[in-house]
Amino acid sequence: MAFLSTGPIENNPVSGVRPTQQVTVKIDNRSVSSAFSVSIQGYYLNAGTRVLYVSEVVQLAANQVITKNYYADFNGFEFIFVTSDNVPELSNFVQISVWGKSSTGQLVTAHRLVSEELLGEHNGGGKGPTGMTGPTGPGGGATGPTGPGGGTTGPTGVTGPTGPGEGATGPTGVTGPTGPGEGATGPTGVTGPTGPGEGATGPTGVTGPTGPGEGATGPTGATGVTGVTGVTGVTGVTGVTGVTGVTGVTGVTGATGLTGVTGATGLTGVTGATGLTGVTGATGLTGVTGATGLTGVTGATGLTGTTGPNILATHGRFVPVNNTTVANNTTVNIPFNTVFAQGITLGGTGGNQSIVIPDTGIYFVAYNIRLFISDTSASADIITVIPTLNGAITPFPSYLYKAAGGTTGSGGLALAASGLINVTTANTELIFPVLAQGITGLTLQITGQNDTYSNVSIFKIS
Repeated sequence: MAFLSTGPIENNPVSGVRPTQQVTVKIDNRSVSSAFSVSIQGYYLNAGTRVLYVSEVVQLAANQVITKNYYADFNGFEFIFVTSDNVPELSNFVQISVWGKSSTGQLVTAHRLVSEELLGEHNGGGKGPTGMTGPTGPGGGATGPTGPGGGTTGPTGVTGPTGPGEGATGPTGVTGPTGPGEGATGPTGVTGPTGPGEGATGPTGVTGPTGPGEGATGPTGATGVTGVTGVTGVTGVTGVTGVTGVTGVTGVTGATGLTGVTGATGLTGVTGATGLTGVTGATGLTGVTGATGLTGVTGATGLTGTTGPNILATHGRFVPVNNTTVANNTTVNIPFNTVFAQGITLGGTGGNQSIVIPDTGIYFVAYNIRLFISDTSASADIITVIPTLNGAITPFPSYLYKAAGGTTGSGGLALAASGLINVTTANTELIFPVLAQGITGLTLQITGQNDTYSNVSIFKIS
């Protein structure tokens, strides 16, 4: 099993853009027979915190190559890779490289890490061969004589001193198959006395060849302290300014040349003669006046028409209350004062905001509502007047859109419409709501100085 890491990678913005926007990871399996799995973990580094944002395991068949792309628009990031095999030598079959890419897909050289540059265990050069074992000493001490048969065993002879070294170790033989079990462990023999010393250490083995890669570069050492600034030398004395040279004499101005003679004016050409006026043609004769035709027969008198509506019976004219403010996104029912009225009055549930129509019938309604605007260069998304009759919308609303721009200063806007309403219930209330949306940087007021500015007129026609 191998543990590999990119280490923390800095990716701070340059001119407002981070160099690496995406990380591409390439993994290949160089084994022709074994499959491996690789765990990938990605961390982004934020304000001193290491946060996991990528965690997945990929499977690699023999000779397979896999490419993975990950988002990396962070100030810092780090990737860790863990291979599945428990034998380090087999893990070397898996090769991993990491590539930083910009938003256009260009490689970021500073964020390119190939397999040999990743930090981790079981990564780097191979282990050199084991050095040769020193020669074996000439032998142990002499064994004591065996006692007579049947007698007690004599004391163990003194162990001879250890030889000065060991002979060269022969090559390791092929490991035989494991047997079905182990025999019983024999009793531990009596430990002989320790010899007077150890044999001499054998010579150091030959150093193995250097591996194919290098370990990761260690961190950069701390910057040394800046030396003390030397004393500024004394400024040299300013040299004496040289004497200004004498100004040369101005030369004499040359005489002005004589003005040349003006040439003579040319003669005016002769005016051509006027052509003769043509003769006027003779006036033609006046034709004879025709005889006057006979007077036609007087037609029959038409039927008397239906008597028209008596508009004097029910009518009214009303003017809005002056300087009523309209706030943004707030519906305002226009309050009125009466100019003149017959039968129609103000009141009802809305007070002076309701025009009360006492009788049923068909009525003609016309209105002109003038609005004062404090800044004609400001904008308004939409301003509406949508009259309602007992809460139902009438068919003559008016709309206004004010775009930004134009001359700065106050001014006026007007919303006007007219139409017919069918009053089916006595004492019906007619209301005029105003709604302004998206007005910015301006004050909006309903103007009603007199009924020539704003008014509502209503009269019954049937």
